[in-house]
This record gives sequence, structure tokens and C-alpha cells, in this order.
Amino acid sequence: MNAVQKTEDKPVFINKRPLFFAVLLIIAGNIASALMLEYGAVFLIVACLCAVSAIALFVLKRKSLAVAVASFLLGLCLFSAGYAFTRVDNFNGEVIAEARVKTIISDDRRTVYILDSVTLNGESVKRNARLERVAREEKLEIGDIVLISGKAESFNYNPFDTVSMSHSRHKVNYLIKADSVLVMESGDFKVFDKLQIKIRENILSAMGEKHGGLALRLVFNDNYYRDREFFSDMRTAGLVHIFSVSGMHVGFFSVALLFLLRKLRVGAKTAHIITIIAVFIYALFAGLPPSAFRASVMLLVSLTAKMTRKRYDPLSALSLTAIILILFNPLTIYDLGFQMSASAILGIICFYSAFRQALSKRATNKASAYIAKTTALSLSANSFLWVISFKNFSFFGTYFVLANAIVLPIAGLTFVIILVSTVVNLIIPYFGFMFIPASWLFMFMESVAKIISRLPFSLISTGGFGNSVLLFIPAIFFLSKFIMVDKRYKIIIFTACISLAIILGSFL
Repeated sequence: MNAVQKTEDKPVFINKRPLFFAVLLIIAGNIASALMLEYGAVFLIVACLCAVSAIALFVLKRKSLAVAVASFLLGLCLFSAGYAFTRVDNFNGEVIAEARVKTIISDDRRTVYILDSVTLNGESVKRNARLERVAREEKLEIGDIVLISGKAESFNYNPFDTVSMSHSRHKVNYLIKADSVLVMESGDFKVFDKLQIKIRENILSAMGEKHGGLALRLVFNDNYYRDREFFSDMRTAGLVHIFSVSGMHVGFFSVALLFLLRKLRVGAKTAHIITIIAVFIYALFAGLPPSAFRASVMLLVSLTAKMTRKRYDPLSALSLTAIILILFNPLTIYDLGFQMSASAILGIICFYSAFRQALSKRATNKASAYIAKTTALSLSANSFLWVISFKNFSFFGTYFVLANAIVLPIAGLTFVIILVSTVVNLIIPYFGFMFIPASWLFMFMESVAKIISRLPFSLISTGGFGNSVLLFIPAIFFLSKFIMVDKRYKIIIFTACISLAIILGSFL
């Protein structure tokens, strides 16, 4: 690539993507607002200055700068409004609570319940609660109306704390530790509840608690059961993302459905419309995690571009998706699932073609071409993802490329088997044997993860980088095809960012 691509007037150093710059400024405003969370007066001053500046720039016909400042202001206001919506009053003390069981999360040690329609001491609250310390013999079911005696405390989210933000996925702002629980009524079901219960019963009865729990988690994002040892090995091997419904799962679903529709000789346009609708229904059934919603919107943009014969630009599509997600929920960018999903797809957009081109030069047959393609996908997906892993987990799986090359195709096949078996068993009962191959595949995945996690140096520890590791993101992005400057300048900027990250990580 040339050092600088020139237009008639002046050099261009970066590909022009208005949506990309807009979402960066919205995110910057969002983060600035979060940093000013406890300083209301400062927030008002900054917001007013931005508003006045945007209007002045527009009057002066500096529209690009006006839009940039307005985007930053939008990010400021969106976070403030979104956080205010989730904020609850302080509560800490004994309580008599009435609520409905919405979701069940369990593993081999404990079971917790997510409650909605919550009343505390007779007063209705707008957010959900997390119920803990329920005796084993008092196991609850989805749709149960329960009366709880115990202690409750409220909390508000800290956008820079991963554990705190994990509660936002279920809209939880209250923690209840029960002394006693009484089931007052059963069967108060909402949309998808009956279907979810039926699917869970079919899968667990056919596959058992362990493999059935893995199947529910892999395909439907249902955290009904979690094997701690299994997921510890998967995390070390760099495979835990397989069991969190995201873009990969939306990809599995859409490819399988498009393949089926093509075999049924459904027209391309009709097949695309059916796939778009089905994918959004699937994402809704899986709880609409930000990562799955991101993938669904990008698929919508991609298939719409095909139907209208327009050029599809993945970076602009990702930017549009991020803007939509932030508009729906301004706290989305602090969700770990969204961060990992967005960073993975950004890495693929920036570096997949370069990695594949470099690795395919020595591919001499189909097997080596597949290895080159899979390796390129793993390397590009992790080019930004490892930064998020370092920041949040303080470690990174050394053998992730090998593990993903082996397991990802198996995971895709397992997903399709479970999905098809689930649909068949909902229509024609007593076909539980269809799930058996999925159990075998889970055993294979477990063996691979166990072997890889026990290899020497299977984990890289970050020590104490902290938030300074985030400086690696602009450093790596500067190496991408979207920055059109001489390689020497790329290396200089990259080295400067890395050096600054190391210095800050050492002294802060």
C-alpha cells in the first residue's frame, strides 16, 4: 500500500467512514459521562459547552466539526439518561418480598434465581432481583410466584466494574438472601417461558444434566447448569466463548437455515427475508444478549445489501450496529459480552484478509487451505480480543489458535445437531436419541480442552497492566488497512502506544 493516497487537494491518511467516527465520538462521550457520574455540575458545564460549540460550528458552516461535537454530546446525554433509568434508591434491611421466578442459573455448587415483578415490603420496584441461599429441597421453577422472607440490599451499577455490569444483563439491582421461600402460585408464564421449559425438559431428559446443560448454554444461552471444572478448562484453552451466544452462533444458525432453504428451492430474496426474521426471533429467545443483537443487525445489513445489490461495508455495518445498541441501552458498551463480540468482529474486519493471504501462500491442498483459513480467522478474531481478556481476566490462553482450529468446526456441527433435534422433538416427541451424537461431541470438546489446558505455559498472565492495556487497541488498529500511511510510521505509532501502556502499567 502506498505511503499516502492522495486526492486532488490533500493527502488522505485514513479511509473515510462517517459512521465509524460517529460511533467513536458517541462512545467517547458515553465514557466521559460515566467518569463524571459523581460530578453533576461538571457534567452540566461540559454538556452546555458542547451544545454551544455544536451550534456555533453549524452556523459557521463547519458541518463536519459540528456533527463531531454533536456526536460527543449525544454520548454524554445517552449515558446520563440510561444510568438514571437504571438507578434505584438505597435499600438495605429485612424484607418480605413477593416476585416471579424469571430465570434459573445453576452449577455444581449453587443455584440462584432471577426475579421480576418484584415488591419489597409491599412496594413495587422497577428493577429485577437476584435470589440466593435457597435450600436444595426448595427448588423453584420458572413462572413460580414466591413469597420471600430475608434480607435485601440494593446496588447501582459501576460501569467500570465487570462484575457489577454483569448484573445489568438481567436488569438486576437488588440482592435478596432468603431465610424462607414459599411458593404461592405456579405457572405464571410470559413470552417464550413455556417453550423454554419444554425445550429444557426434552434436552435434559435425553442428554443428562451435564451435557444437557452444555447444550442449553451453547444453543439457547440458557445458564440452567454450569460445570465449573469443564468451563475452567475451556477458558484456559481459549474456548469458553463457544458457550456464550454471540455472532458465531448467529452465523451457525443463519448458515444452517439458508442451506435448508436453498435445498427446498426457496428464492434467494425470500430466503434472505425468512432468515432475517428467524435470526431475530432466535436472538430474542436467547435473551437478546448484546453480542447476538450485534450479529443480527449486521446480518440484516449484509442480506439487505445483497437483496438491493448494494456494496456491503462491514466496518460501517459494525458502527451502525453499535450506534443502534447504544441508543437502545447506553450501558451496552460496558457489557463484557458486547466488548468481546465487537472486538472479535473488528479484528476479523481489520486483519482477516491479510492473515489469510499471508498463510494461504503455502497452501497446496484442501487440508492446508482449511488450516490457513481457520488460523487466519482465529488470529484476526483475537487481534483485539486478547486485550479485553487481559483487562478483565488477567490471563490469555496461549494455545487458542490450535484449540479453536480443532474445536470450532465441532462446535458448529454440535450446534446444528442440537438445533435440529430440538425442533424435531418439539414436533414429534420420543426422538431424544437424536441428541446422542451431540453428547459424544461434547465429550470430544472436553477432552481437547483438558489436554490443551494441561500443556506447559497454557496461560499468559498480564501481571498488573490494568486499564493501560487498552492502549494496545489503537496501537493495533493503526496497523490495519484502514490507516493508509507508510509502514514506518505505523511501526513508530504502534511502538509508542505499546511503550506508553507498559510504562503506565508499571507505575500506576
